[in-house]
Amino acid sequence: MMEYKVISCKTALSPSKLSGIDYALNPYRGCSNGCLYCYAPYVLRAAPEKWSEKIEVKLNMPEVLNREIRRVKGIIGIGTVTDPYQDGEKRYLVTRKCLQVISSLSSPPPVTIQTKCSLVKRDLDLLQQLKGVNVGFTITSLDDSLAYEPHSSSNRERIECARELKRAGIEIWAFIGPVLPGITDLDIEGLIDELSDFPQIFVDRFRPKPGMLERIEHALVEKGEDELAEKLASSLRDRGYFPRVMKRIEEACDSREIRCEGGF
Repeated sequence: MMEYKVISCKTALSPSKLSGIDYALNPYRGCSNGCLYCYAPYVLRAAPEKWSEKIEVKLNMPEVLNREIRRVKGIIGIGTVTDPYQDGEKRYLVTRKCLQVISSLSSPPPVTIQTKCSLVKRDLDLLQQLKGVNVGFTITSLDDSLAYEPHSSSNRERIECARELKRAGIEIWAFIGPVLPGITDLDIEGLIDELSDFPQIFVDRFRPKPGMLERIEHALVEKGEDELAEKLASSLRDRGYFPRVMKRIEEACDSREIRCEGGF
């Protein structure tokens, strides 16, 4: 059962080591999306099995951010180790209140947001007030039946949400990551066709942490996808797998004039 616990944070902005991001802002610790391939608990040395069950809500983050924001010179990444628009955001509004703090500045810093949830369109009014904002959507497949991202918006919902933001003047991008063998590569041409409204696509390989592959295989077997579970394991033993898939993605993007970057 999912639990939310309100906590107080001492800082809102943390230095980021991610390329193109200077500061990380994560309104929640833990994530209700429940993605089987989530790397965040390993980065933060948290228990993977509890990451999507016990969510800490940094309720005072907007107030802390208000004290820190005027010293910021650089790009703020919202949602680097958690989804800022996960289910709890509907109730707690921490992400929205942080955006209100940023948008209240006369010269707000650039902001980049990454999410798997269509709730982001709720904050379109605030996003339109930020000149240097972009929103990225993780989309690893068009098949939602396997439930490897069980509590996020469907991939179709994410794509339609991105299109709505784009029509409203917000810069968007897509993240195909991780590339999941037998899932992401099932129909690359069809996937890139659906992502044709995204001017830029980032791609990353699957880097399983201890216990991660076993959880994904177990979920696939429960769905009756035994062959897919075996393909996932065998592809990871094949060093040439990701370069081959990356080449196919790049070729599909080139033919549609989409910028593509991969191999992080």
